[in-house]
Amino acid sequence: MEIDEQLVYGELSAKRNAIWSLLLSSGYLKVTGKKFCLRTGRYTYMLALTNREVSVMFEAMVQNWFAVSEGEQ
Repeated sequence: MEIDEQLVYGELSAKRNAIWSLLLSSGYLKVTGKKFCLRTGRYTYMLALTNREVSVMFEAMVQNWFAVSEGEQ
């Protein structure tokens, strides 16, 4: 993902990939690698969850999303 280190809260809904910058800056994600693109002059970062607790939290959140949508049918 490309990361925007200058992200402003109001841009979250306007920028498609802004959520990754937000999750990184809030500590839910960490950078595990980066590549420089000569064509764009920007870095692309490889991201991962920071620890098991964060992984469990996101897993439960996604399961709840699907449980709610299945129950509404």
